[in-house]
Amino acid sequence: MNFNRLLIVHTVSFVFLSLLLPSKAFASHTIASSVFSKTGQVKHKALSEISGLATSQRQPEVYWALNDGGNGRFLYALNTQGKVLTKVKIKGVKNRDWEDLASFKLDDKPYLMIAEIGDNHAVYKHYRLHFIKEPKSKHFDGNKTLNLKPEWSIDFTYENGARDSESAAVDIVNKRIILLSKRDKVPQLYHLPLLKNPTQTSFIAKHLGELEHSLKEKPEHIINLKHRKFNGNPTAMDISADSTMAAVLTYEHLFLFKRPASATSYKGLFSRSPIKIKLPKLKQAEAVSFDKKGKTLLVTTEKLPAPLYKIKLKQLPAFND
Repeated sequence: MNFNRLLIVHTVSFVFLSLLLPSKAFASHTIASSVFSKTGQVKHKALSEISGLATSQRQPEVYWALNDGGNGRFLYALNTQGKVLTKVKIKGVKNRDWEDLASFKLDDKPYLMIAEIGDNHAVYKHYRLHFIKEPKSKHFDGNKTLNLKPEWSIDFTYENGARDSESAAVDIVNKRIILLSKRDKVPQLYHLPLLKNPTQTSFIAKHLGELEHSLKEKPEHIINLKHRKFNGNPTAMDISADSTMAAVLTYEHLFLFKRPASATSYKGLFSRSPIKIKLPKLKQAEAVSFDKKGKTLLVTTEKLPAPLYKIKLKQLPAFND
């Protein structure tokens, strides 16, 4: 067999094998940040460290936001221009390190989940989730503070030791809470059951395995030197209301996963290579949310003013099953 023919045979064989092997790379190209449009910006001085964002299940174009640790036990309703519509004080709890926020409907009632999961040095003995019934808009008053107690709260630990996380979301179809660790060399996935008013208040987050697809960027491509230290570290996550898509945020990119039709488990949501989207210039991107219909994503950042950027998912290349 001559050299050229041998080369062709080996090339064909390599391509065939690569189709059979599971890919751990992300999409073949990065989508430019121009797919985002700026809808407004948050200027309210009380929202200087937004670390969680969740769509309202009650009305369109309204989102809930929270600050991370040291900023009080409050939720804020925002419109997409960044205006604060109301402030809600969560009674009977503390904000040790709130890092994410999720919304969902359970038994046709709308809830918000506050995730107290931050642990920079992995030293805490437990982590906590608070479940709040979402207030009705008729009670919104930008000049007053609403007071609410959690409908229920749970404590949990990780089955293989303490973890720092800034990413928590609800897979409502599978009735699971999904967590993604931040400071592991490879981000790790965990899950908890989603139970309404559970009889127990302490749980163990079960390990699902590592995130199979790298979120890292080549260091030389990261212009902001502060972000290089956290290259590929997840800072927020959300799952669409129909549980078919997951969005994972880092300081540099948004990664959009779609569940293959053949994958019904909650881990299967992350089995396919994601679409990788370059973020607009943000100081410290730490909050992402689908809208309640799963047609758009909203992203924002810590530090004021905090711009709000929206992306329409129909603009993106389609996923192929």
